Amino acid sequence: MSKRKILLVIFLLILLMHCLSIQVEMTQIRNVTKIILVPLLMIHLLINHSLRVLGYLPLIALLFSWIGDILLLGDEPAFFLSGMIAFVMTHVSYSFTFLKIKQITPQDRSYFVIPFGALLVFSLMVFFYLKDDLGSYMVPIIFYMLFISLMAALAIHTRTNVKIQTLSLYTFIPGALLFVVSDSLLAVNMFKTQHIVVEVLVMLTYGLAQFFITRGFQKTAEFSE
Repeated sequence: MSKRKILLVIFLLILLMHCLSIQVEMTQIRNVTKIILVPLLMIHLLINHSLRVLGYLPLIALLFSWIGDILLLGDEPAFFLSGMIAFVMTHVSYSFTFLKIKQITPQDRSYFVIPFGALLVFSLMVFFYLKDDLGSYMVPIIFYMLFISLMAALAIHTRTNVKIQTLSLYTFIPGALLFVVSDSLLAVNMFKTQHIVVEVLVMLTYGLAQFFITRGFQKTAEFSE
């Protein structure tokens, strides 16, 4: 196994350990493994010189994700809102990185507009399902759904870059869509069901989302060198 893949394997093993710790309610292991996850991906980007090609936005996105992960360990509403803001910054950073990989042009804008519209429809379906339970979180949730839909649509649009078309199909696109699924499940679990299985699925889809997107950035940087 190459050295550049070792951190990714460790990441997946810790993600599995984290999901198991949620299932068996081992809070200390759960908290520690959650804090470790994203820094492993940050180190992966650094040691593979991915930032030399893409700039620091992918690292900034992961940094905000890490801050968000830490904030969401808290139980107070202020922690949740602060965590949402941190993840909005993650999606903004990812969005600008995807635009750097492939700008939207008049010729290919339908590859952005159509997915963006579909993602907004999905987000609205989730919103109306939760609307009566959101309370004071209603407006922040709406804005958050807008930003994550924008990020995912821009990830899908990277497929129009012919150099990374196949790469986009198995990294950026599944990663971004898993992020949407993860945050939708998180909202449902927080405001509706509160079931431990859903909590496991939230972290599994979130971890895989970050894994695929980071892997996509690393491979894109390799193709561009």
